[in-house]
Amino acid sequence: MAQECVHSRSLNQVPGVVLKLDMEMAYDIVIWSVLMEIMRRMGFRVRWCNWIFDRLSSAHFSELYKGRPTKFFKASRGLRHGDPLSPFLFTLYAECFNLMIKNVVDRGNLSGFEIANNGLNFSHLQYTDDTLIFRGAKVEQVQNIATFLCVARQLWVSRSSWGRCR
Repeated sequence: MAQECVHSRSLNQVPGVVLKLDMEMAYDIVIWSVLMEIMRRMGFRVRWCNWIFDRLSSAHFSELYKGRPTKFFKASRGLRHGDPLSPFLFTLYAECFNLMIKNVVDRGNLSGFEIANNGLNFSHLQYTDDTLIFRGAKVEQVQNIATFLCVARQLWVSRSSWGRCR
């Protein structure tokens, strides 16, 4: 689909911007309170959310320092690599990002790429922890996506680890 979007755009010689986002270490950035709010808004029962939270918060870790393990400490965010629930939980997190982009597009602040003049429009595509965002080449479009990404980052990731958006 991504190739078709770019190919259609270049055939019609219409300028555009494709932005590829790679959520590096995506499992590590998941904030549990945000995940619980996403699940609540998606209609998950309180009992299920509490069970998931208990599962996430029960992890204890120890680091090796000079070949010796340190004291155990509890995790405060993130998903466990190798846990069979982690891909499912990350999909919920990614769906939230999908809906955020869709909301901005629906409000008319961003437009995607139209394919072959048939009315089919792609604003973004997601696959696991990668997202492609398709935009027009106008400066306003690029500024809108920069603002959106700044706000999304503030919502998703601890402010202390990312600092302020500029």
